[in-house]
Amino acid sequence: MVNRIGIIVLVGLCLCLLSAGCTTSDEPAGMPEDAKMTALLENATAEVSVGLSQLQECNAESAEKLSKTGITGDAANTLLQEKLVGGTSPYLISSLVIDPEGIVTAAAPAHYETIVGTDLGYQPEVQYAHAVKKPVLSGIFMLEEGFPGISMSYPVFSGDIYLGYTDLTFGRKFFAPVFPSPPHGRNRV
Repeated sequence: MVNRIGIIVLVGLCLCLLSAGCTTSDEPAGMPEDAKMTALLENATAEVSVGLSQLQECNAESAEKLSKTGITGDAANTLLQEKLVGGTSPYLISSLVIDPEGIVTAAAPAHYETIVGTDLGYQPEVQYAHAVKKPVLSGIFMLEEGFPGISMSYPVFSGDIYLGYTDLTFGRKFFAPVFPSPPHGRNRV
C-alpha cells in the first residue's frame, strides 16, 4: 500500500513539473539568440588573441634589443619603460628582466626598480619560464610587485647563450572574467 501511494505521488509530481514547464526550455534549440551569443564569444576570443599576439610581438622586440644592450643597467631599464609605453593595453602594469639564476636585473616603471637584485628563483612561474626558454603566459600568481597578476614572458638570447627573460605583467582584473579566483592563489594556464 505504501509503495503504491509513493508511486502515485511520484507520478503526480512528474506530471506537475512537466505541465509547469520546469523541464523544458521556452526557446527551441538553435534560436537566433544562440547564434548571437556564439558570435559575441568568438569575437571576444579573437580580440583577446589579437591583443595578446601584439603584446607578445612587443615583448619579442624588447628581448631582441636586450640581447644587444645587455639585461642590466640604465639601457635595460629604458628599454623596459619604452615597452610599457608602447604596449597597447591599459592593463599593463610592469616589466622585468630576470636572469637565469632568478635575479631581477631590470624593472620598469621606475617605482619598481627597487626590486632589482631580488631573487625570484623560488617562484614556480620563474622556474618554468627558465626551464622552457620559450614565450610563456603564466597563470595568476602573487607578483613581487605586490599584487596578483599574470606574466607574459619572452626569452632573451645572445646568440646561443640564454641571458634570462623579459616579461610584461597584467593586473588580475584583465583576466578576471576568463580566470576566476583559484582556491589557493594559483591558476595554471
